[in-house]
Amino acid sequence: MSNTKFNFYKVSVELADILSLLRQERPRNEIVAEAFSVDEPFTFTYQGATLAYVVHKRVDDYIIASLGKRSEAELSGPPATGFETITQEEWPHVLVIINTSSSQPLGQTIAVQKNDQIFRSPMNQLKKYTEEVSGIKDVLDGYELIINSVTTRESFWDIVRAKTGRIQKLTFDLAAPNFLGLNTALSDSMREIKDQFNATKATVSIENPEGSLRIPNTSNFINEAVEYATGGAGDIKLKVQEEGIVDAKRNKVTAQIATVDTRVVIETDNVQTARTICDRLFSCLEDLE
Repeated sequence: MSNTKFNFYKVSVELADILSLLRQERPRNEIVAEAFSVDEPFTFTYQGATLAYVVHKRVDDYIIASLGKRSEAELSGPPATGFETITQEEWPHVLVIINTSSSQPLGQTIAVQKNDQIFRSPMNQLKKYTEEVSGIKDVLDGYELIINSVTTRESFWDIVRAKTGRIQKLTFDLAAPNFLGLNTALSDSMREIKDQFNATKATVSIENPEGSLRIPNTSNFINEAVEYATGGAGDIKLKVQEEGIVDAKRNKVTAQIATVDTRVVIETDNVQTARTICDRLFSCLEDLE
């Protein structure tokens, strides 16, 4: 039996401007659910390509949808046409399942079927979708949706160990907290920054231009920042001698389900069956707590 892989992306919801502070805030998971709920296929463009987001159904806290990209295929017509070339529209697509629950770490997370032939980096297309759909939904006015990959913490330390002695700079780009529920000094500091300055993100850098920057795994700040970012609330970059800027969040969290289940979860009328498939897919995130 073949399996289909999925990558995971965390959705953070922030107030887009200071005027938004005057409005009554809604629960973040409700904003995520609203953003990814459309009654009709939603088409938009990204880097010259025409894309479409289609919702198939909603099962409890899960939104089951697809994201497709328009293409054209040239086919040979029937003999009566002398095998004349016919251009036919196609829409290759990937399955997208959004967990809109408020529970963490599973909630407000998107699972996207991995298919590099359609989308090498679907996070970019998802970001574009949220930008476009926010323009037509009044309930999303004043909110900004930020999407980041969910990655493993171990990958950061693997990269640091491999680059030790050549690291010139470490940079954390951290979103203001709204979903992680981490009880750490860093989380408290990020909340303070958000409340006092209305900031949606903060950048923290430590640097040694000579390449001898020390990044100890005993540092509370480093460990908290890594946990914060790898949980989907930011990015981590290293500047390394002879390499330049290196992404320190390369190991994305992945999971897989039976390929046949990617059709079942769309086509079945059995709510329990669909929910079980979704629960099994997202269960890998429980280990990230």
